[in-house]
Amino acid sequence: MSILVLEDLKKAFGDDLDNDQITEISVNKPLEYFIAMKGTRDMIKKENPNLTYALLKRLAEGIATETNQTISEAQPLLSAQIASPQHEGLFFRIQFVRAPAVTGGSIGLSIRKPSILSLPFSAYEEVLNSVEPFAKITAKDQELFDLYEARNFHEFIRKAVGYEKNIIISAGTGSGKTTFFNSIIHDCIPLGERLITIEDAKELRPPHENTLQLYYSRGGQGKAKVDAQSLMEACLRLYPKRILLGEIRGAEAFTYLNLISSGHGGSIATLHANDPLNAIERLTLMVLMAGTTLTSDQVKSFVKQSVDIIVQLGRTETGGYGCSAIYFKAYEDFKNEKTHFSSVA
Repeated sequence: MSILVLEDLKKAFGDDLDNDQITEISVNKPLEYFIAMKGTRDMIKKENPNLTYALLKRLAEGIATETNQTISEAQPLLSAQIASPQHEGLFFRIQFVRAPAVTGGSIGLSIRKPSILSLPFSAYEEVLNSVEPFAKITAKDQELFDLYEARNFHEFIRKAVGYEKNIIISAGTGSGKTTFFNSIIHDCIPLGERLITIEDAKELRPPHENTLQLYYSRGGQGKAKVDAQSLMEACLRLYPKRILLGEIRGAEAFTYLNLISSGHGGSIATLHANDPLNAIERLTLMVLMAGTTLTSDQVKSFVKQSVDIIVQLGRTETGGYGCSAIYFKAYEDFKNEKTHFSSVA
């Protein structure tokens, strides 16, 4: 790491850069950043008047130069590894996002610091021996089952979001998807969580302080060579608690499903579809059209395993907003399994 880059990192993050109890540093806009500490759930906000837009821009360009890359309006994403200033042979994993993929005057940055912890296998004895027997139906799922069967869908959705279920909001145009989405963000997602939104227009309005909002140009018409898929791939190094995708439209479907099925539970997206089964079919078709060696049945199975809940919205006869169906994967699986056992018996 060059002396200039190190000096700028120190100016931006001070002693937090060398603190081994800090695992991650995230910047969503100038003058403030968030740190993740070992053993804590939510990130902690810090303020630094030295963390200006000019400093962030200089850091991004300096690290791009050091790693033989480019960051610009046309190429607003930069992924890099730089040597840890404290631990020889270890590296910081870094992701920058600049305008127009973020709001002008801001630069998004995440730094994942290397783990230096080394434990013998014996240290895991208590952890492993305390594991509960695997249960197909967890206590949380049973609670959701009860709410679902009681048709208390308002509380069902609230609990499902809190329990980090992956949710698709399905509807036609003008059926209230975005309004419903924003109500969930405001009232159901804990305020301390780190969110990343991905949209082609600014419609989602999270009140959460630790939010990074990413934008792409629909149809590739903007200056930036980014689409929803490339922004989702960048999310792997931006370390969100939840990913909120404005709308699934095409090739990004496979990337999104991969993300939500591999450690990003609680993510939410919207989709144009007529009913929950049509939503599953549409997601399957999007993945197949993007190109895959999987068969249609394999993709459909993957979709069903990845999406926990589909909420179907629509217009009522009087022209208002309504909900026509809610698909709950775990409930459907359990019901089908019981039917299968009954028929066998």
